[in-house]
Parts: sequence; C-alpha cells; structure tokens
Amino acid sequence: MNFDEKDGFNLNDLARRLANIIRLGQVFEIDYEAAKARIKIGDLETDWLPWMTSNSGANKDWNPPEIDEQVIVLSPCGELNQGIILPSLYRGNAPENSGNIQSVTFADGSKISFDRSSGNLTLDIKGSASIKVAGNAEIEAANISLKGNVDLGGSGGNAVARVGDKVKIDSGSSAGEWPIITGSPKVKSA
Repeated sequence: MNFDEKDGFNLNDLARRLANIIRLGQVFEIDYEAAKARIKIGDLETDWLPWMTSNSGANKDWNPPEIDEQVIVLSPCGELNQGIILPSLYRGNAPENSGNIQSVTFADGSKISFDRSSGNLTLDIKGSASIKVAGNAEIEAANISLKGNVDLGGSGGNAVARVGDKVKIDSGSSAGEWPIITGSPKVKSA
C-alpha cells in the first residue's frame, strides 16, 4: 500500500488530535468575568477556555482556578481551542493525608473540615463570619459554649444578667447587691 502526501497529512493531523484530547498544563491568565482561563502546555498557549464547575444552573458554585495551578485540558476531537479545563492536580501540596477528611483550605489559612470517621465539622475562620437567615434558625446541641463577648440584641444591646447573678442597686430602700430570681422574657432556656 502506498501513502501519498494527503495520507501523510491526514495521519499527522490524526496523531496531533489524538495527542491533544487530554493534556496537562498550567493556568497563566484568568478572566473572572467570562469564567475562562488560558493554559500553557509546554510552549503552547491555549485560547480562552471555560473551566468545569459542579453546578451552573439554578444552584451555582464558584471556585475559579488560580495562576500557576496545574490543570487538565479535555479537548473534544483533539482541538485544544475547543477544550474545557478540568479540576486541578496536587503537586506535593495536598492539604490532608487521611481518607476520612474532606476539607477546603483557603489562601488566608481559613479552613472548613469534616471528619467522616468522627462526624466532626470544624470551621476555622481567620477573619469575621456573618450568617443571615431569612426565616427561623435553630441550634440544638448537648452543650453550647460561647467564648468572647456576646451581644444578643445586635450592635450595642443592653447588658444581660442570668438568674443567680447579683445586681447592684445604688439607692432607695433596696440598696445593696441582690441575686436575680427571675429571668428576662426575651431570653429563654429549657
């Protein structure tokens, strides 16, 4: 069987496409507004490619890649400029070494971690945290410990005392320190 120049071109094109179906590269440029990035694969630089996410319909998540992050490019038909960026690969920087831990570690050191073997969920937040609930909120636990200043009425609320705490009365026939014998109707416990 003889191959002509056209056959040689077709074989070379097929080999190129096959080699480009799955490639490893590094993110070198990101467009957050378009949710696309460019990947450097050796000396080759791709066009703007979308990155994969777990949800993009009514439920959405946002976890863009970072510059220099190693990723996988999956290219339908072997055309790199039609590729999509798959999640990244560890390069000696895995944040955990246990099959029981699922975690997310952020650049500032904040971390969300769940230990499947113990059932413990840990939030370690380096900055502030804000939780807004449109409806009711309920916290149920065997024990609840609050450390630090607690403000039950929003910013600058009134001081709260517990049953059994002593209050000081400065004047009148009841002057002195007296124990609280009943609680507030706004703060309740079982």
